[in-house]
Amino acid sequence: MGLVKYNKLVRDNIPETIEADGKTCICKTLQPQEYLTALNSKLIEETNEYLLSQSDDELADILEIIYAIVKAKRISFDSIEKLRQNKASTNGSFDNKILLKAVFDSNTPADETVLKQEYSMISQHEFICSVDVQSETISRYLRDGLIVPDAIFPVTPQKFQNYYFIDTVEKYARQYGWNRINDENRKDVFMRMVRKMDMSYSYKPILLKGILNYADDAGVCRLTDIVKYFKDFFDARRECGLLVEKQKSIYLNACITNQQILQNILIYPYRRFSDIGALHLSEDRACIYVDSTVWTNLTHFEIREISRVCDQKLQSYFDMIDNPVRMAEITADDVEMSDYNGLYDIDFFDMETLSDPIKLLTALEQPGT
Repeated sequence: MGLVKYNKLVRDNIPETIEADGKTCICKTLQPQEYLTALNSKLIEETNEYLLSQSDDELADILEIIYAIVKAKRISFDSIEKLRQNKASTNGSFDNKILLKAVFDSNTPADETVLKQEYSMISQHEFICSVDVQSETISRYLRDGLIVPDAIFPVTPQKFQNYYFIDTVEKYARQYGWNRINDENRKDVFMRMVRKMDMSYSYKPILLKGILNYADDAGVCRLTDIVKYFKDFFDARRECGLLVEKQKSIYLNACITNQQILQNILIYPYRRFSDIGALHLSEDRACIYVDSTVWTNLTHFEIREISRVCDQKLQSYFDMIDNPVRMAEITADDVEMSDYNGLYDIDFFDMETLSDPIKLLTALEQPGT
């Protein structure tokens, strides 16, 4: 005759079921403390079985054991439910599916290497570069509570850096109908932007033509060369008696400084291409360079196309602003450096920052902006 040893707590009707099958079982009625110990062991056993099977039956077994533990400890179910409700009221439930991954001290600055490598997080600047909407849109959605960062780290008492999980970025992209930008499609996104190139001023095609004129084989050009290109472009129009720009443009001032030109370039045309990750500032803040996923994949035909499109856009733009009727239609939409608050949060660019190109360059590259 076979003998099978169990030594485990079973439901009340199990011995009767065994004997009805013609078998004999040896059972013991446990003392209160033994019973509670056995219930705890049974809870572990049934929990492990549920983790393996994900079965509703195993969940029911777990609930039955919890009921038995409550009875064994002589606790009322009402008191347990009240404790549960109090904890839910204080700490919440688990409805929001939150996984706490790490806690940083309030004085600990963000370590981008740790956040990216260990937690697969990206900065807000990288978020902006990975979707086909402008930075102002992301800022507005943040203000309206439509986007919530996964982590916020202090940089200064007044400034913070926002970070996001990749899954979070993909969730918002799906939710709001944004297209994702990555290394594989960034050049195509850039070319579509060039071909469309909506313009409030002439600055975007001038910036692109300056880059094509001065960029080295790696797509890098010095900011001083770009500033000179802008200055020479508008000076040439002035000397030829052509319309220099629209009424609000700072380039109407023949005495405009290189610092003002640099501010204008960084606040508007550079920012537009930076938002899709196509343009970057060098670490020493002396150069603009085209992202390698764009520059190295541009064909000679596409480079010529960029130059041709820029020339066409500039011709169409200056024809338009030279037309009084068309000018009246677009005047209300003018945005210029003096109106920068319409482009960016005032927290991002205060007047001290705007007056200092180095501070401005640093602020533009901050992940939290």
